[in-house]
Amino acid sequence: MTTLRKPAKRSVRGVSVLELMVSMAILTVIMGAMFTFLSKLQQRYNTTSRQATMNQMGRTAFELLAIDLGQAGYPGEVNTTTSAAITGSNTAQTVTVASTAGMFVNRVVLVDTGVNQEAVRITAKTSTSITGLFKMSHATGAPITASMNPYSQGVLNTASYSSTSSTLRIMGDLLADGSLRYIEYRFTAGANCTGTLVRSDTDAFATTQRAGVTVAERICNTATQGVFAYVPAPTELGEFIFVTDLTVSMTMQTQTNIERSAGGASEVTVVQTYSPRNVNFAFLLSQDGLQTILPVAPGAVLTTLPAAP
Repeated sequence: MTTLRKPAKRSVRGVSVLELMVSMAILTVIMGAMFTFLSKLQQRYNTTSRQATMNQMGRTAFELLAIDLGQAGYPGEVNTTTSAAITGSNTAQTVTVASTAGMFVNRVVLVDTGVNQEAVRITAKTSTSITGLFKMSHATGAPITASMNPYSQGVLNTASYSSTSSTLRIMGDLLADGSLRYIEYRFTAGANCTGTLVRSDTDAFATTQRAGVTVAERICNTATQGVFAYVPAPTELGEFIFVTDLTVSMTMQTQTNIERSAGGASEVTVVQTYSPRNVNFAFLLSQDGLQTILPVAPGAVLTTLPAAP
């Protein structure tokens, strides 16, 4: 006969108050360390995010400058024909043409081809005609083109309209559409990194300048410092002053001050040097004694730039 035995009773006791307090203390230390770590990560993310936004703004401004300076001094293409026959004369005359795109006062155009080709400097222009000294006769439909030698003062630096540390003035067929554009970058300093850089795009022959669009803000540069530097200094050869190199330097601050508790808003300095290719080519031609083949200043542009808004 099998006898059933009751299992021995085990001693069961609860967690003491001391053990519970020690466990809670350890858990508090661990959670505190985790929250500190997560807070540091969040601060790092905020700082990186603000710097990325600031860097993107800086890149946008520098990309616009690269495009504008790359086209500065581009004279624009001329490709049209005469709309009526021309009889050669030793006095200036006005002739109708199919298009005046790319033409402006003082620009030299090439009329016709072969032995009948001649160079004519434009002294006046309308939407349908040009005026100049046509010494040779030309048939209706004679082609009219122009030399693509660059405009020497794509970056303006004349006695009346010079580029400065706070203002950059650019001219040329910047859109490659036959229209001469005047681009002006203006830096305005502000206290506590509130400076701005605006860009204005205006027809070179307009009477007033279009309002500028902000391309960079929260700039820390001072008014004395500016953002544009011309090194080496502009070179004067004959009647032209060539700006062959310029450096743009901007120190910008993050857009928000969330991270001030971690030591203040972040700042980054972006520097870029440009060598306008058309201006440099014109400079080389001038150094080689070929300055006379360069387009001269368009009439009524360098003496009457669009008035600032």
